[in-house]
Amino acid sequence: DALGLDEKGKPISKDSKMWMASITKLVTGVLMMQLVDQGLIDLDDPVSKYLNEFEGNNKLTIRNLFTHTSGLQFAGEWASDWNVSLENQVAHILPFVEVGKSFSYNRVGYALAGKIIERITGNAVPYLFQENIFSPLGMSSAYSDNTYGGLYCSSIDLAKFGQMLLNKGTYNGFKLFSQQTFEKMLPMKLMVGDREWGIGTSRMSGKGLSESAFGHGAASGTTFIIDPENDLIIISARNKPGKSHDEYENALIELCTSLVSK
Repeated sequence: DALGLDEKGKPISKDSKMWMASITKLVTGVLMMQLVDQGLIDLDDPVSKYLNEFEGNNKLTIRNLFTHTSGLQFAGEWASDWNVSLENQVAHILPFVEVGKSFSYNRVGYALAGKIIERITGNAVPYLFQENIFSPLGMSSAYSDNTYGGLYCSSIDLAKFGQMLLNKGTYNGFKLFSQQTFEKMLPMKLMVGDREWGIGTSRMSGKGLSESAFGHGAASGTTFIIDPENDLIIISARNKPGKSHDEYENALIELCTSLVSK
């Protein structure tokens, strides 16, 4: 169902494009896993293997970038896909960074991962999103201009992306990557702290969700959860969270999971 009005006061429809915010990071994770599936990259390789600006410093890995353990969380607005000198700036400060010592959510890891993807493929990330993910899945409304928070699309198109993940890499007659590669992107216990995080994926738990449930949060308040054990996808998209967002989100998840036969 579609409820409410958009910023222009017009009724929201099921075809309305909504801001999916940091769910973009999960899309970037899928893009990276396609390169892993093709044997072009290894998640535990040092970034220096793909960006010559990092030559001589091998402590930062591809996995660090995606699991928010890069130590680069202090980076500000300059840590962006649009910064043409991002690789050079990070390379200069990396000797003073404590990599892998803590978890701290940030966007710079994904921006840097995007630079690696572009270096390997020779194509811009927005183009790769379109050609490798959105078009094959039939996500006609989808567009993102960055790796960490720029995704806009309709809820039904996000559901197609979710169904691909529920299918472990396939949808609409297309195979985005193998099941083995899909398993590699799922959340796992980090070496630091008590979190589980994967390649653009985070663990979702409680409220009736199974222990295998995963997805990603969003500053817009959009809910995106895939629960393989319950064969379930939960999406509630909006452009900004209301004052009772957490209460209603929890109630929605509990209602959805209660309708699934155990």
